[in-house]
Amino acid sequence: MKIHKSSFKDPNGSVIEFKGAIVRVIKNNYVKEYDHLMSSGLFHDLRSSNLIIDHQEIGEEIKSELKSDFYKAIKPSVVTISYPSEWTFSQLKDAAIATLKIQQIAIKYKMILKDCSAYNIQFYKGRAVLIDTLSFRFYIEGEPWMAYRQFCEHFFGPLLLISKVDAGLSALFNAFIDGIPLELVNKLLKRRNKVSLGVLLHIVLHTRSKIKYKSKGHHATYKSFNADYIKRLTEDLLSQVLKIEWNAVSNWSLYYKEDVSDAYLHFKIKTVSDLLLIHNAKKILDFGANDGTISRHLGGLGFEVIATDSDQVSVERNYLMCKREGLTSILPLVIDAINPTPSFGWANSERQSFFERIEVDTVLALALIHHLVIFYNIPFYKIAIHFASVTSNLIIEFVPKSDPMVQTLLQSKEDIYDDYTRDNFELEFSRHFKLIKKVEMTNSERLIYLFTK
Repeated sequence: MKIHKSSFKDPNGSVIEFKGAIVRVIKNNYVKEYDHLMSSGLFHDLRSSNLIIDHQEIGEEIKSELKSDFYKAIKPSVVTISYPSEWTFSQLKDAAIATLKIQQIAIKYKMILKDCSAYNIQFYKGRAVLIDTLSFRFYIEGEPWMAYRQFCEHFFGPLLLISKVDAGLSALFNAFIDGIPLELVNKLLKRRNKVSLGVLLHIVLHTRSKIKYKSKGHHATYKSFNADYIKRLTEDLLSQVLKIEWNAVSNWSLYYKEDVSDAYLHFKIKTVSDLLLIHNAKKILDFGANDGTISRHLGGLGFEVIATDSDQVSVERNYLMCKREGLTSILPLVIDAINPTPSFGWANSERQSFFERIEVDTVLALALIHHLVIFYNIPFYKIAIHFASVTSNLIIEFVPKSDPMVQTLLQSKEDIYDDYTRDNFELEFSRHFKLIKKVEMTNSERLIYLFTK
């Protein structure tokens, strides 16, 4: 048993790793809050609304291994952890909506969210849910909502930056682990973006009030913060979040729709599906999934898929299609293949890197390797070593230099890639994997390989 690296800030509990599972330990100083959460009907209401992760109480199993301040231990459902910098606009928006709905329900039971960190929301079976069961405290009449600023810095402000300025600004989450500061949001927003009452109230005036009352600390009490005021504040924030829209296009978001023939795509999907069945795959990382066309097909077959791409519009399209089609086994994420999310935060370990967080039995890398080699100058041997560190099973597509897509890449570069050959590709990957099968694609010189260890 050991305490999880990210678990050191909450005095009411800890997250531990116990017999290969993640367990949340509740300390004695949180007894009243936890008991009220469970007995008042609040937890049942949130769970029925698909707004909180379910859990099992397992305290007796680990009682002898815990300290004396232990009250209970709960084992939540298994979730693949993702970070807000990896979410699309609509994922962040859905997470914001879920947070505010949780607040609305909690206040009915005389509780309130004590924090509104985006990291407390995760995507489970296609829905944004709260995973921190210890996020609630009793509401005390007259006290302000302490998490209001945090909500604006984790949700409202970032949504405005993505929508009004640039979607790439979501990467600021990795630089500001406690949320994008309101002062920075206020500076980055254009003057025309600040004319709405919501932005004026929750960003501009909020920024000024934060500076004004900074000397009073976070415990300043304002008589106007009664339950009705907090309800109205929550309702207004929800209304403002619902109004924010993001419309964008990219060169890659319509790749499978416009640049690939139906016959080729159908053959490719069948080939991949057949190869997955050979080694009884269950959980797949589709690395470079584009708009998720193949990922969604695999999800429909019952596979669990983490579908990543660096193109924000493509991932947004995938997420919205999954919602529309009711596909709950797919997690679309914005991940740059050459620069995936690193470890960051305290001691560079508070938040784990992308590859530390995911557990898959198969990596799918289709129409990707030529971009890595030709565009980013990453040699085959480096790619093979990396994939071998991530998975035991690899389905990868080799795109020869004669392919039109490779030729397009070479139009703006000197062709220094003499070792970009099928033989060298097979040699380097065979150093780390065993070749099980390779399939020639119809009407193409491309090949799809199944490697395993």
